[in-house]
Amino acid sequence: MNGGTNIASPLRHVKAMLSNGHEECDCVVAILTDGRLDSYQTNDAISQAKELGNSVASLSIYAFGVGRGAEYAELMRLILNGTKGPDTTTPLLLGRCFPLRTTNETLW
Repeated sequence: MNGGTNIASPLRHVKAMLSNGHEECDCVVAILTDGRLDSYQTNDAISQAKELGNSVASLSIYAFGVGRGAEYAELMRLILNGTKGPDTTTPLLLGRCFPLRTTNETLW
């Protein structure tokens, strides 16, 4: 890794928190980041999201990218490949990526 944002680690933490008797729950994960993700970090986060998704009934991921530094394409790849609907292992678009900016920042 090159010092970018590590989204896989919080996903591991969520999985650990839900590992005791929460297998039937519908899980919603909100990611708030201003960082950049490279392909390695995104692949690691997707792997963790899939593991989390396999341990719960359904998984929705919402990513909030703050500022111009957030890597929106990689966040969307995480959402598209990491979410799953109830009773299925195929990805389902249950999440969304939201670009956020400060009030004094011009639109991009």
